Amino acid sequence: MLRKRLFHQIAVAAVLLSGAGTLLAQQAQFAPGEVIVKFRSNITTAQAQTTFSNAGLAQRVYFPQIGAYLCNITNEQSVDNAVQACQADPTVEYAEPNYTYTTLEHFMRRAEPNDPRLDDLYAMQNGNDADIDAIEAWDKQTGSKDILLAVIDTGVDYNHPDLKANMWVNPGESGDGKENNGVDDDNNGYIDDYRGWDFAGNDNNPMDDNGHGTHCAGTIGAVGDNGVGVVGVNWAVSILALKFLDSNGSGKLSDAIPAVLYAADMGARLSSNSWGGGGFSQALKDAIDYALSKNSIFVAAAGNSNEDNDSVDNYPSNYDVDNVIAVAASDRNDNLASFSNIG
Repeated sequence: MLRKRLFHQIAVAAVLLSGAGTLLAQQAQFAPGEVIVKFRSNITTAQAQTTFSNAGLAQRVYFPQIGAYLCNITNEQSVDNAVQACQADPTVEYAEPNYTYTTLEHFMRRAEPNDPRLDDLYAMQNGNDADIDAIEAWDKQTGSKDILLAVIDTGVDYNHPDLKANMWVNPGESGDGKENNGVDDDNNGYIDDYRGWDFAGNDNNPMDDNGHGTHCAGTIGAVGDNGVGVVGVNWAVSILALKFLDSNGSGKLSDAIPAVLYAADMGARLSSNSWGGGGFSQALKDAIDYALSKNSIFVAAAGNSNEDNDSVDNYPSNYDVDNVIAVAASDRNDNLASFSNIG
């Protein structure tokens, strides 16, 4: 059983991002007026608030799993100056900008993947044997609803006819009218999160308004053998929709962090992270480390700017954490795609 489950995790990692477009190398961007701060251990709440006040900050959100705070800048200083002011305080472990991320650029929007021909999915099956041998694998197993996989992206169209049957429903927030009763029935900090969460909008509706997340979800788990659309690596699976990227495919570190933490806390065995940008973030690395502690695999795009990641920064795929799988792209002849990063 372990080997079968491992196949599905690695197979998803192998094709998850292979159909995406080009993510161009770019200077790290961040949200104005916001920083993320973590203190060293054994600091009191009063000491933390004193540090914030001295640095011209106001606490906004606390991430208890990693002990970090999202803060607003309360004066006219720059983000760089606020970060430096925090770093000068000996009680601070780290301070960093609230980096921004995007989906892979030049993504071909395909709100409804309606091609039913398996032959078109060359990563699954093709004559050059440049595939994952999906047909042979499906002879062994076609997936299981017991496996929870998270799509951390622009959301997922949970009503899509080729995805609806494989969408996760939170058992602690569903049934007996719990879906919209305004109560956090499962006590996880999110009210009525019966179908996932929208961290960008801070609500319980992770509907995809871009198309990117739905595309990724279809690769992972479009329902198989149903005569509709395409087929995913897993014919049966539970897809957890977590939205932190908006309709333009853009999002903040402060929304990515709780999405990663949520996926881990809800038991996702693997998360799809087909996005990038920003610089090195210790806070995001801490969140990925937390996912590792929950035995959750973090799959990330290696990048599509035709560069060597041993020489350039590409996050989140470059984080040196044991649960990170960086995924490059190959073509239908099993060659490295011309745009794909390596390393």
